[in-house]
Amino acid sequence: MSGPNAAAPIFAIEVSTMAEREPTGISNVTRNLVREALGDASVEPAFFMNRQRLPTAIMPKLLDGGGDILWWIAGRVPDQPWESSVLDRDVIGLFPWYKWHRRFFPFEISFVHDLTPILAPQFHLEHTVAEMHEKLFGDLMSSDLLAAPSASTIADVRAYFPELAAVPSVVAPLAPCSRPVARLAAPDAVEPYVVVLGTLEPRKNVRFVLEHLAANQDLLGRLVFVFVGRMGWGDEMSELVATLGLEEQVARGRIRFTGFVADAVRDRLLAHAVTVVYPSLYEGFGLPVVEALSFGVPVITTWSSSLPEAGGDVAVYFDPNRVGTFAEALDRVLRDERDPELRASGAERRRAWAASMTWKRTYETIRDAAFGVLAARRRQAA
Repeated sequence: MSGPNAAAPIFAIEVSTMAEREPTGISNVTRNLVREALGDASVEPAFFMNRQRLPTAIMPKLLDGGGDILWWIAGRVPDQPWESSVLDRDVIGLFPWYKWHRRFFPFEISFVHDLTPILAPQFHLEHTVAEMHEKLFGDLMSSDLLAAPSASTIADVRAYFPELAAVPSVVAPLAPCSRPVARLAAPDAVEPYVVVLGTLEPRKNVRFVLEHLAANQDLLGRLVFVFVGRMGWGDEMSELVATLGLEEQVARGRIRFTGFVADAVRDRLLAHAVTVVYPSLYEGFGLPVVEALSFGVPVITTWSSSLPEAGGDVAVYFDPNRVGTFAEALDRVLRDERDPELRASGAERRRAWAASMTWKRTYETIRDAAFGVLAARRRQAA
């Protein structure tokens, strides 16, 4: 199955998540898979939004934004069922998120990012939990291959849906979306700061860090804490800050909330932070961990779910159920960063770990697993 020819398999990606106006998470995963498919000579790439096949020529223009444009184009492109001329070719459909329609493609791959709404419904809005319960099982049961970013997520799927035992699966770790650190100019002189990364919602556990700062306000005399992430749901930050007695620290700029920021701004903040804290309670992978590590920056995160797969042995971990372990992790990082040799060697190890994860590998792992399942079916049929 190689070589650009008329008999090459069609590899179709459903791209609805690229229509987000503030692209994060799954939207960025889809963009990177699209980018790799466009450069893959072993397949004929195709792109769909719902049932509408989008012109391949426009996809490169949508990789760095264009959510509004995507909606506009999709509204003017008719549904395009497969032509009879391709029915004798392998047609593989990849759904990076929910399926709009099941069995639309002859061979379907579902990418399962996580089962958080099912396993930890207390961290999600009621309609999100209901939607996951209503759709996910049918989406997965109608798939020929399950892909997930971590072994942890695959284990969750197998445990929660034993009916899927016969559906093959593949682990395809994600890769940094950030730009090389060498391309980022150093910021103007600023005080040392810590980035706390994550959407402001219960699962991301941002409150945990604020509670630690409320109990250890001397930290704010030495470091500024910058909370980077769009507003999600749960506690209103203003009310939480008042409850914890941190209003003065916010007014003085020792604690800052940026809200959603563009990738270039986020990357610059990450690249020059003293450390990045990602206190999440549950992740399907933990892409922000890998992105921060790609800059060589120390990352403090939790032992929860898939995060050790994202951080390997180069991240520093704490137990989110034991407050003291976060203080220990932060003290360890700050101590090591004061030693020039430890700082340099640690940064090199972190960059090397992140560099081992590439979107090419992610894409090819999924594609090759699909090829393998199709080949096995042909052997079985013969």
